[in-house]
Amino acid sequence: MPASSLTSSREARCAGNSDEVTMPNVSTDERAPTRTRRMLCLATVAACVPYLALKVLWIMGIGVGVNGANFVADTRGANVLTAGLDLCAAALAVLFVRPGGRRIPAWLICGPVWVATGLLTPLTVGATIGFPVQALLDRGGPVVDEGGLNGWVFLVVYGGFILQALLLLPGFVLYAMDRWPAVFDAAGPRRVVTASERILGVAFFLGATTFALRSAYGAVGGGGLYPHPAPSQRVAQLVFAGLAVAGATAFWRLRDGRRPTRRLLVAAWIGSAVVFTESLVLVTGLVVAVDNSDRAYGPGGSLLCLFSLLAGVAGAAVGMQRIEQLSKGDDL
Repeated sequence: MPASSLTSSREARCAGNSDEVTMPNVSTDERAPTRTRRMLCLATVAACVPYLALKVLWIMGIGVGVNGANFVADTRGANVLTAGLDLCAAALAVLFVRPGGRRIPAWLICGPVWVATGLLTPLTVGATIGFPVQALLDRGGPVVDEGGLNGWVFLVVYGGFILQALLLLPGFVLYAMDRWPAVFDAAGPRRVVTASERILGVAFFLGATTFALRSAYGAVGGGGLYPHPAPSQRVAQLVFAGLAVAGATAFWRLRDGRRPTRRLLVAAWIGSAVVFTESLVLVTGLVVAVDNSDRAYGPGGSLLCLFSLLAGVAGAAVGMQRIEQLSKGDDL
């Protein structure tokens, strides 16, 4: 047989074998989550169940753990809202491990988790430190009947929130590291900071600093939502101030366009979230309160609350711009 025929036959067989062993490409959307991520998802959903069960009972008019006669009726609207927020937390945990979760726009995932971070992180840190302090300094103990509720209700509510913080937020970090690995890579050249980013960054820095000073003042002298704060509430105010300072410091260090280390990324994320969510809580309290004299810091203080709220929005805008630029080429 001629050499050319042998060569042709060999090439044909190789081509055939190549066709046989070729495997279809597996997209990143189909990549299975790790066992750790699946366990975090299940645990987060389970942690939401006690709180949701309590809210459903109250919405139905069943006053479990309630002392006040009108508590259930007066808080039905608020219970519907907070139950919906907890359902969102459970839904997010599921999306972190579902293939379709990678196809959801970044802002639709990051936004709710960012708000949850601002609500859950200071609560977790404050309760972990504040309840022991309350037990040491207050003879009534860390958890007592208050506001028409039995003491055990606070244990269920705050215990559930602490578990959600310890489970939902790590689940999001693992999800984000898998979907946007470039965001967590501190190596690489500095990027150009646009004028809008610089302005928004300065606005957040000033707003976060103002928020921290106001929170520190509240811890010492009282005011705002806590005109006569208990020891645990003083600790919570100091936690707010500390997290806001951490966020402001991170934004200041990132103003020159350097790629963020994981420590700076975490500080900027948590700090901006705390400034926004806690300012939103204060502004909401000022709007819906019947007697604003016990809740406000005065006319100037109300403006400071609004300024801090807008500063939190500015921080979120800068963060999303930075994530989008760092993640070019990744799935956003």
